[in-house]
Amino acid sequence: MPNGSVSDTAGIAPGADGNYGIMASSRTEMREAILAERNIEFCFEGHRFWDLRRLRMLERLDGSTKHGVEAIAVKDDGTEMSITEARTQAAAYALQEDDFKYSLLQVPLSGVRVNAVPETYYFFPIQESVIDRNPSIEQNNNWGGSFNPTLE
Repeated sequence: MPNGSVSDTAGIAPGADGNYGIMASSRTEMREAILAERNIEFCFEGHRFWDLRRLRMLERLDGSTKHGVEAIAVKDDGTEMSITEARTQAAAYALQEDDFKYSLLQVPLSGVRVNAVPETYYFFPIQESVIDRNPSIEQNNNWGGSFNPTLE
C-alpha cells in the first residue's frame, strides 16, 4: 500500500510513520498492543475468555468486573420505542446508529476470581472413547493421567 493511502479493510491511514497509530517500540509493547486489539475484536463475540485461556493468561481477568452495553431504540423526540416498534423497524433495516441511546452497565455478580480457576481449565481431558480406541494415548496429567500437555 503506498504511503498516505488508507487501508482497504479497516479504513485506517498509516500515518507519517507507517505504523497505523501503533505506538509500541518494543517486543513486549507490541504484544500488549496485539492483546489489546484482540480484546476489542473479541469483546462482543464471546471469544475473550477462550482467547485468554488458549494463551494461558486467565489471570488477566483477576478481580475484573464484566460490563455490557445496553442499546435502546428511541424516537425522534428522544422517547424510547416500544420493543414491538423497535423489532419491526429493525426487521426492515430502518434503524441507524443515531436511533439508539447507549448505556454501559455492570453485569451483576460478575467479579472474576481467577484464583478460583484451577489449572485443569487450561486443558480439556481427552475423551475416554478416544483413549479406548488407542491405548497408546494417555490422559492429561491434570485429569488423572500421566501426559503433560504443556510438553514441559
